[in-house]
Amino acid sequence: MLKLKLSSAKSCCGTLILVNQQHPLPDNAGQLHLDKCAEKLVQVMPKLPQVQMQRIAACELMRLLNHLHAEQQIQPLSGFRSHQEQQELYASALAEHGEDFTKKYVALPGCSEHETGLAIDMALILPQIDPLTPAFPYEGICQQFREAAANYGFIERYPEGKENITGIGHEPWHFRYVGSPHAALINEQGLVLEEYMELLHLATSGGKIFSLPLPGKKVQISYIPATDNETIIQLRGNTPYSISGDNMGGFIITEWEG
Repeated sequence: MLKLKLSSAKSCCGTLILVNQQHPLPDNAGQLHLDKCAEKLVQVMPKLPQVQMQRIAACELMRLLNHLHAEQQIQPLSGFRSHQEQQELYASALAEHGEDFTKKYVALPGCSEHETGLAIDMALILPQIDPLTPAFPYEGICQQFREAAANYGFIERYPEGKENITGIGHEPWHFRYVGSPHAALINEQGLVLEEYMELLHLATSGGKIFSLPLPGKKVQISYIPATDNETIIQLRGNTPYSISGDNMGGFIITEWEG
């Protein structure tokens, strides 16, 4: 048995954190948030040095693009944004497009996934690319990217028909890294991250384990609320595992068997 102690502050760190208007990042958003979580930003690709993500997300995105041989057809457009950049983007969108458009497509500062370094806006390479609403259709190489994304830990974050849940308009270009096996589970069940987090909390309430069979392996997912000071997490210790905060006051533990 392996015992870990995590500070309550770590509950806002990890690849499964939910970030929206109801669950904003802590006051130290953007780069300060990443520093607190001991996460590093890296370039997604050398030719686009301004587009950065957390290392694991950037590596998986490049693996996905390489798998599709897609670098000449689609490109990462916008990754990490500092809190100040998100503030400037929101103000600019308000001035140029008005309140309705801005509320639909631009998250409030502190409520944007881009401040986590886990989100990426993708764009079909065209002579002119709209920086706020880039073309990323449900056909061709864009759809191939979308269909393969879950295998590399990404989900389409703001699908059509879920606007009342996410609080954001349909954004076919916006993808979020949540890791394995969570991307596959979200994709298979047609959920958005808000719904998936609710499912995990309900399925694992009272210390229960959410157990799922996957090809060649078994995955157990559990949820533990954070305590005021330190949260003690007990693991079997002989299997691979990952731990992520949820930005809702708790931790999600994923353990693999087989």
